[in-house]
Amino acid sequence: MGLIRGSLVQARQRLKAAEEPLRTAAGTALRRLGLERPEAPLPPGREIPLAFRAYRPGDSAVPMVCVTPPSGDFMHSFFDICPLSPSGRYLAATRLPFVWRYPAPGDLAEVCVIDLERRTLRAVHRTDGWALQLGAHLHWHPRTDRFLFCNERGSGPGAAVRIDLETGELRRYPAPVYAIAPDGSWALSPALDLINASQQGYGVPEALGRRRRLPAGVPSAGEGLHRLDLETGRSELLLSIADLVRPLPTAAELSRGTTYLFHVKIAPDGGRVFQVLRSRDLPDRPGWRSSIATFDAGGGDIRLALPHHDWDRGGHHPSWLPDSRRILMNLAPDSGTGLRFVSFAWDGGDRRQLPGGRRGSGHPSIDPTGRLLVTDAYLNEGFDAPDGLAPLRGIFLPDGSERLLAALDCGPPDLRARRIDPHPVWSRCGRRLVINACLGGRRQILLAELGGLLDAMAPPVAEARRAA
Repeated sequence: MGLIRGSLVQARQRLKAAEEPLRTAAGTALRRLGLERPEAPLPPGREIPLAFRAYRPGDSAVPMVCVTPPSGDFMHSFFDICPLSPSGRYLAATRLPFVWRYPAPGDLAEVCVIDLERRTLRAVHRTDGWALQLGAHLHWHPRTDRFLFCNERGSGPGAAVRIDLETGELRRYPAPVYAIAPDGSWALSPALDLINASQQGYGVPEALGRRRRLPAGVPSAGEGLHRLDLETGRSELLLSIADLVRPLPTAAELSRGTTYLFHVKIAPDGGRVFQVLRSRDLPDRPGWRSSIATFDAGGGDIRLALPHHDWDRGGHHPSWLPDSRRILMNLAPDSGTGLRFVSFAWDGGDRRQLPGGRRGSGHPSIDPTGRLLVTDAYLNEGFDAPDGLAPLRGIFLPDGSERLLAALDCGPPDLRARRIDPHPVWSRCGRRLVINACLGGRRQILLAELGGLLDAMAPPVAEARRAA
């Protein structure tokens, strides 16, 4: 009976996994026949007036407005990539042509810029290098409002484009952008097509019948992390996967599976980098396993910050803390009490839970002053309200008290990589959040004002504990 039950479970999993490729194949066929109806592109360069709308004004603890029009589907990128320009005036967004399937080669999304002062939107570029979790990988140049970066498919692994918002000129690069250094002079990225091997929604579209994958066994010496000089345009392989794995204490285990690169993140001061490794079919058990390696900006001093054995207990969404020395993520501690907000040093030492021992969830990050942790939650993490809304959680780190800041509509459950993740991300000034949500069945972008909350520091502790 056990074997039969296991076979049925595997069969259901295979059918579920096949749904999204079938949707994409159907969409591609319909597009070729002229039967799919994607969103009509916006007039290029024309400013479109916007009417900002209050979001759940009676139910939110902080003021929130929707800054995108209800006639389309929009998203920012990730919870640690600020979509606001250095001055704070402009917001970068990806406008999606459809949301019912994954993109395929040839499907074009629009790169849009919202002027928060004039309350206008304009489309500045169309790209075939996008996905449903990170959009077109939009990054502002950290020191000027003039340049905005996105990715295109290029030859398949992805390639960056710099958009000059003053002249409209495009500069194309030979490698993609996943993370940009704080001075804006260089960027890092793995091959974006290979990201799809371990998780959809974060790379670039692939042709269904020609997906590129790594061979099993010894980590690849030809694939790895590319460093792109954004001034000269020169690209180089900074570290191959083999280079990354070889110095790790877990190298013997990882070398017997197949390892891919996932998220790469540059510390706020530019001094160190962490790379999430995704390894498949290691000798002790099948399936995907995750670990974190860190190294200096030149690719040296490689350390194992989090072994896969520790991540196995449960964990997700690491990011750098503002001090550039520590990494924060949802992680199950040794006691096995479920996810908690845990931080550890770049070399893996000094692991500790944040004050209050709150349950971890969603996409956690801390404001630049270190006082307030904000995160959302997946609908399967046990935080959602009966109406299916996800919480925007605020945890005050001086005492660990918690407050519900808002309830977010994330659309229907069970969308897998088509899901709407809020990805709450701090503004550069540390007093605003940019958030994805669903309004009227459309993907939209919200701005939440947290300045008043930060100035007040925290509600009474007793009240916060009752709310939690």
